[in-house]
Amino acid sequence: MATLEKIRSKAGILVAAIIGLALLAFVLGDFLTGKSSFLFTGSKNDVGEISGKSVSIQLLDQKAKELEEIEKLKTGKSTMDDSKSEEVKQNAWQQIIYENVMEKEFDKLGLTVSPDELFDLIQGPNPHAIVRQLFTNPQTGEFNRTMLLQFLKGTNDNPTSEQMAFRLYLEKEIKTDRINNKYINLIRKGLSVPTFLAKNEYIASNKKVDFKYIIQRFNSGSDSSLSITSSDIKKYYNNHKYLYYNQTATRDIDYVSFDVVPSKEDTAGFKEWIYKIKPDFLTETDMEPFVNANSDEQYNDKNYIESDLPDSLGVLMFKEPVGALHGPYFDNGAFKLARLYKIVNIADSVKARHILITPKGNTKEDLDKAKVTADSIKKLLEKGADFAVLAKQYSGDKSNSEKGGDLGWFTEDKMAHLKPLSDTAFKIKKGEIKLVSTNYGFHIVQLLDKSKEKKKVKVAFIIKKVIPSQLTYNQILSVAMKFASENRTYEQFNKAITKQRLIKKLATNVGENDKTIPGLTGEKPRDLINWIYNSKKSDISEPITIGDHNIVAALTEVREKGTAPLQQVKNEVNLAVRKEKKAEKLIEKINKAKSGVTSIEDLALKLGSPVEIASGISFSSYSVRDAGIEPKLIAYATNCPKNKLSQPIDGNNGVYVIDVTNILDAPPTKDYTMSKQQLMNTLQGEASYESYNTLMKLANIVDNRRKFGY
Repeated sequence: MATLEKIRSKAGILVAAIIGLALLAFVLGDFLTGKSSFLFTGSKNDVGEISGKSVSIQLLDQKAKELEEIEKLKTGKSTMDDSKSEEVKQNAWQQIIYENVMEKEFDKLGLTVSPDELFDLIQGPNPHAIVRQLFTNPQTGEFNRTMLLQFLKGTNDNPTSEQMAFRLYLEKEIKTDRINNKYINLIRKGLSVPTFLAKNEYIASNKKVDFKYIIQRFNSGSDSSLSITSSDIKKYYNNHKYLYYNQTATRDIDYVSFDVVPSKEDTAGFKEWIYKIKPDFLTETDMEPFVNANSDEQYNDKNYIESDLPDSLGVLMFKEPVGALHGPYFDNGAFKLARLYKIVNIADSVKARHILITPKGNTKEDLDKAKVTADSIKKLLEKGADFAVLAKQYSGDKSNSEKGGDLGWFTEDKMAHLKPLSDTAFKIKKGEIKLVSTNYGFHIVQLLDKSKEKKKVKVAFIIKKVIPSQLTYNQILSVAMKFASENRTYEQFNKAITKQRLIKKLATNVGENDKTIPGLTGEKPRDLINWIYNSKKSDISEPITIGDHNIVAALTEVREKGTAPLQQVKNEVNLAVRKEKKAEKLIEKINKAKSGVTSIEDLALKLGSPVEIASGISFSSYSVRDAGIEPKLIAYATNCPKNKLSQPIDGNNGVYVIDVTNILDAPPTKDYTMSKQQLMNTLQGEASYESYNTLMKLANIVDNRRKFGY
């Protein structure tokens, strides 16, 4: 178990350390039961669709439960917080996609990981990155093969143990990563760069030009003379539909929040409560159970230095005698009492060593055997046996057994995960040996040295957070219901907000599977999102309770998946048409000014624009100084003849005229190896996510998880 605990301490960053690129979301596999017995069903229980086949809610639930068990194995915890639970549900969906898109692709290509290959990845001379990460001493950076073999032996000896389940999980991750790499390498090896492309790339990067230019900016002058008709708008939209075809389904809402906060009566009630408990707190002798029974925060048996406590409290606790009481006082939304419980003189840090005897299992017999072994070793040490020799021979803590079990210098906080060991080390005398048990097993601890003792204090706190009463919740909800019932149109909704001086908030581009709403960070807005996607534009919601918020929302925009209709992109189209019209006028103005002009300086005088200079511009350049991102300008400049005024160039920020003053051709060569390699690196770098994105598009994934609370 100690080995598993050490692995758990590193497992949190396991996936991030080894899986990259577009396949990151798909590394968690179905490690215990293989492929699910639930098939695609095609019924009202469908939670989605992949490649034309329905995915049942039963399948998604099963995957989520399996990943929950994996998470519990990784952390050693029996429960998960809301954030981790949401992550597990997301990973379950991604796993189903992975199995039915990526794994099917692997099967078509005959890609597998053989048992011999897996063995080599785990126990071979060059283990997989996962194995090296989990079984490397973080202090020395050395791979601990002995610890790995002990872990594997433990799983073989007890194939139904947690360790075996964890091993199966690790093996699945290693196989997943390996086969992903094979797939990506297969694609990469199928790529090639022909010489003509390499030559074009070489010229594009190495041919440089210097030029002068003038710009007539789109944001200069008045637009009042521009005439834009509905026909112009429709024509542009129809000619540029490709710009608006890939719209995702999103919604916009306006909303007001009637937040539930404690009333004056609520605050007075909690204040009265803390004053009533004050006398009992002052006389209590058994502090920990009293605090745990009455405070919103559990008792903390910490030895405080003065700087650990808030300024005024720290001064008081270090001046007053044991029993001194401070409060009640109000701090950070809570009424508090602080009592000086004990004064101790204790070292800041100690140096100790230990020998860890790890039980082979979790049975009483296993624990008893480990205890007997630990007692025997303690007796040997008390008779003068060499601590370092016994640590090397018997200690299950391989991170320091080779150093004689030396734990080095540590503070109380540093050893918080081994509190019984830490408490013992800080209490015993120098040279003394004690036996203490933790979740890892039995530790024979010896104190080697300690720093100078100093005064510290134990402070007990009664903390009562002021929260709204049920009456307050009901009153605020009634206000929200009244607002919603009286304002059923968007016009009424806005007028009431203004009249009542409420704060209107906006949430734009809300997706069907979003987990948050702007302004409601940390809350689960599932009911609100369900209302959004079941309503029509301009609908007003009834109050929707999210945490301490009662939301009344107005649906202001509905965007469906596919090509955006003109009405939704009208403002964007209008700006584009306005820019086109402005460009036409500026081009006409420039062409008139060019009549009889032979130099860019003369043209600049006639137009009232300064002459700008650009140097060292190649076809591969990203931008032009003082002009910005202008691909048309760059393309023109690198292909224009020298010393000749160009035609007007319609750019992103304005209309340009250029005069190329110098052309530095790319040095002649027949060796395009470097350019070819650069292009190859770019292609190979894009291979993983481009292939993944293509497969996802071909799968035509339909995601209806929202309807099932996912």
